[in-house]
Amino acid sequence: MKKEIANLYPDQGCLFCGEKNPVGLKLKFYLDEETEEVSTEYLPSKPFGGLGNILHGGIQTGLFDEIMGWTAHSLTGEMGVTSELKVVESNKVVP
Repeated sequence: MKKEIANLYPDQGCLFCGEKNPVGLKLKFYLDEETEEVSTEYLPSKPFGGLGNILHGGIQTGLFDEIMGWTAHSLTGEMGVTSELKVVESNKVVP
């Protein structure tokens, strides 16, 4: 069963998870305690939607980074920091 993870960050200004960021995505994250999987759902708004059904790669990468951070925090109780992140498409590494 999925349970919403409380957002414990006091300023709430994060682009991805901050409820008080007026241009933010305001993502909520959920932990499935049985499978230990963390998830979120996001339907792009017009500013982030790109061309038709194409989502900007920077937003995609930010979503990957955010879900990794919430997973680390939920499962270990510790904050994690991304030191390197590579997104691969069509066998090409995109910096």
